[in-house]
Amino acid sequence: MTIDPLEHLEQSRLKLLCAIGAPPNLTLIRNHGNLGDELIQAGTRRLLSQVLCSDVREIRIDALASQRGHTALLAGGGGWCRAFHGLPQWLPEIEARFERVIILPSTFDTGVEEVRQTLGRTRALVFAREEISFALIRELCQADIAHDGAFYFDYSPYYRESEGVLTAFRTDEESAFRAVPPGNRDISATCSCLDEWLWTIARHERILTDRAHVMIAGALLGKRVEYAASSYHKLPALVDHALRHLDVAPISEDALEGMQRGGGEPTEAERLRVLEAHLLRVVPAGSSILWVGDRKLGSFDIPERERLPFLERDGLPWGAPADDAQAIRELERMRAGGASFLLLPWPELWWLEHYRGFASHLEERYARTHAEGVAVCFDLRRSGGA
Repeated sequence: MTIDPLEHLEQSRLKLLCAIGAPPNLTLIRNHGNLGDELIQAGTRRLLSQVLCSDVREIRIDALASQRGHTALLAGGGGWCRAFHGLPQWLPEIEARFERVIILPSTFDTGVEEVRQTLGRTRALVFAREEISFALIRELCQADIAHDGAFYFDYSPYYRESEGVLTAFRTDEESAFRAVPPGNRDISATCSCLDEWLWTIARHERILTDRAHVMIAGALLGKRVEYAASSYHKLPALVDHALRHLDVAPISEDALEGMQRGGGEPTEAERLRVLEAHLLRVVPAGSSILWVGDRKLGSFDIPERERLPFLERDGLPWGAPADDAQAIRELERMRAGGASFLLLPWPELWWLEHYRGFASHLEERYARTHAEGVAVCFDLRRSGGA
């Protein structure tokens, strides 16, 4: 009998809450990771809001030295594979400091000796997040299975109409690609925050990826997701366990070969050439440019034009604004200080969708130019709509 996906998720939620129980104190231990791991943690926090415990703490895994308590939850993720297997070395210390330990839903590669030996010795309750991992660990430790923490996140604020293709393949040791496709954006490593990461996914209609949580977020936001496996079983196993009812399918071998031969979206180098030509044409020498997401494009500079981070504090990049009011206030402050232009390069165009009040402020007051799909630039020297 086929289980309804929502019923399946509810069963998983109740299983985790039952396993956690109502301890006298509870500590969530976060592992180092990328923005996909932040999504897991955000969903886990929402799940834990239903736990009957008044003393809930959250710490980084490298802050264990001063910690002791009753129940520890080790955040779920993929840190149990050949490319990333730092978690086994931490587990004995966690178990020495807490009476109970639960490893939240994760993927496990027991072909890695350290992973297999650590799970064979642990007294923790270990949750897999898909059937292949569960089958691999069930004979090694006290094991169960439940949905990944990202499934408990509230995606409703990010639903929107969308267009275009996001190519978001990983660029680290877990990749199985010979080379990433042209136009690739490894947003899990390059976006500045989870909100930006989610808005980047939300504004695209079709997602191509080998990142598990780009795949999960895209699918749960109603996108067409086409995935490729990374270096082990994680993605296809997650699809089989929790995403089969959504618009998710593997990328064909022919399509993968074509992507690696070329084509697709412009490369970053090609986009930068277009951007440089545009700015040399529309921004006079000696002008200063407020550069949204300053750190994303590295040391790229335009001759005889000053590049200033936006937002900034003491001349250093300060990330995304908390809201429209802060964005407008900081824009006008820096404009009064002499900034001449505001630039939103392609990784930051999500600002115009997310900060609608800020976008309206810009459109109503300042002339706008487009750099052939790779950026939007506003002339702050004079007022005037687009």
